[in-house]
Amino acid sequence: MRMIQLARRHGHSLVAVAAALSLAACFGDDDDPPDITVTGTVAKGDAISGAAVTVTCKSGTGTATTNAQGSYTVTVVDGTGPCLLSATTGGVTLRSMAIGSGTSLTANISPLTDMLATYLSQVPVSGGGTFPTVESWFANASAQSFLSSTTAVSARVTTDFLPAMKSLVAAGGGTLALNDASFLTTPFTPSPTDPQDVALEILISSQVVAGSGAATTATLTSLAANASNDTPLPVTTTGSGG
Repeated sequence: MRMIQLARRHGHSLVAVAAALSLAACFGDDDDPPDITVTGTVAKGDAISGAAVTVTCKSGTGTATTNAQGSYTVTVVDGTGPCLLSATTGGVTLRSMAIGSGTSLTANISPLTDMLATYLSQVPVSGGGTFPTVESWFANASAQSFLSSTTAVSARVTTDFLPAMKSLVAAGGGTLALNDASFLTTPFTPSPTDPQDVALEILISSQVVAGSGAATTATLTSLAANASNDTPLPVTTTGSGG
């Protein structure tokens, strides 16, 4: 008898709770961000197979291993872009960035993208100086806001980074035939006729990077000097690193 009275007394609240739980089970939580899929190619001229890829986004992380063609796919559950990537093999770690805030992103990882990440991390932030590592730079709200804009990143690559790279390659006797940020965001398959692959081989032949894919000390010094003279990134005071 007492249980019947309790059920009658709280009937409305019990029904409301049950309905809410049922809806949540059917449709999920609308506040949860969607999963992010990040794909790309890891190469230093030749494809790098068996590389351990780590993706660290503004929120969420994921890992993968490259296949024989150097390609990878990482799903970041409940992720929010942009993302910082690294690929490690043979004692060398190359980094890259998945720019924008969509749910399907492409980010190649190569000596060129690694130098881009290093370069951008050394561009001053207005009133905030610079950061000691790419990772600490990425954790900053100003960097994440900048990387969320494909337009802003593309402009920096075209007007600042590539001219610096072309000067370095020319000093080594080569020609870098790249004019935009497609080396970062356009899928490719390493082959002797692919323009992105050719560019990576030229970096080695011009002694801008070593055969391992790591940038030389002279290259890093030159890029740091160029980055320090670039227009500072605007300060963003909201958001935090993931």
